[in-house]
Amino acid sequence: MFKYLFNHESLLISLGSMATLTVFALLGCYAALSGIGRLISSALGTGA
Repeated sequence: MFKYLFNHESLLISLGSMATLTVFALLGCYAALSGIGRLISSALGTGA
């Protein structure tokens, strides 16, 4: 019984950490894309 509970808890912890890493990765990609978009738009604005 305790073994099952421990395995279940570790599974939940691993799933939670995976979800957290996924959210951080998506936020990082969004920040990088928006930053690149700002750089390109500012470069085009100054170039024009």
